[in-house]
Amino acid sequence: MKGNRVGDDNLYHGGGEYMKWIVTSLLMAATMATAMSGSTQAADQSGAEGIMAADFTVSTLSGETFQLDANAKRGKFILLNFWGLRCEACLQELPHLNAISKKYQGQVVVLGINVDGVDAGTLKDLMKEMEIHTDYTVVPDPQFVLVDMFKMKAAPLTLVIDPKKLIRYRHEGYGEGDEKELENILKRAIDQGKAGAD
Repeated sequence: MKGNRVGDDNLYHGGGEYMKWIVTSLLMAATMATAMSGSTQAADQSGAEGIMAADFTVSTLSGETFQLDANAKRGKFILLNFWGLRCEACLQELPHLNAISKKYQGQVVVLGINVDGVDAGTLKDLMKEMEIHTDYTVVPDPQFVLVDMFKMKAAPLTLVIDPKKLIRYRHEGYGEGDEKELENILKRAIDQGKAGAD
């Protein structure tokens, strides 16, 4: 795969922000492992398929505000994608999300939620260093508020939320062909929405 990844020898030369990022990433990995090991406990259904999504408001990398409710009220489907800079599968999925964002512009809003625990400035620098480009909005989740809200256990995590804020689809991980399933889900949901409006 083209492009640099975190950990390449020619990237980063010490610095407090980078060390903070490394420590946070390790803590995040430990937290995710703990969550997965506790799967036999009663599950909190927040963020589950078929459940209404909770509203949230976040600041984007460009300093603008994104609110779930506001986009839903405009009749938009919202595609949330939780991803990490050190996640190989996340980076493999990214071009497909770019394509979906372009193809369904005006109907679907794609929001990439970064889970590396860094602030907006650091995330922008790292994305530039790694030559990562998105055609959709990206937001940092430095305190893992959205990670907790949607009960993320593995990255990438993708959710499709309809204009009524119902979670239509939830999928963790990425493998070749998953993008086709995702697009089929989107097409079907959009068509059902149009039929319901007639």
